[in-house]
Amino acid sequence: MYIDLAAFSARLLADLELNPRARTCARTIAQLLPESAVNVYIVGTQYDAKVWQMKASTGDVSVHAAAVPIATGTLGELALSKTPLIFAGTELPRESYAHLDTRKTVASLAYLPL
Repeated sequence: MYIDLAAFSARLLADLELNPRARTCARTIAQLLPESAVNVYIVGTQYDAKVWQMKASTGDVSVHAAAVPIATGTLGELALSKTPLIFAGTELPRESYAHLDTRKTVASLAYLPL
């Protein structure tokens, strides 16, 4: 499968606000990766500190925290590297992705900064 960039771009342009655009991104990526969960985060501020804020989610995963400190676990590694990251689930302690509430075994985690 691939992303039709023209159609994807048109959908993003039709969405005038951040949350609908985040949902469009989550759904599009989830269609490419069946049986996966997708969360879309932005970097925001809370109490004058940088945090990750989830804006959209799809699949069998949830996030209970409204904000996750920027340097936390695998999201913290993403903040430092600012490059795509892939982690094998077998190599990660649960604390590395404690921001996720998932009932299934994590096979891998991938992060794609946009």
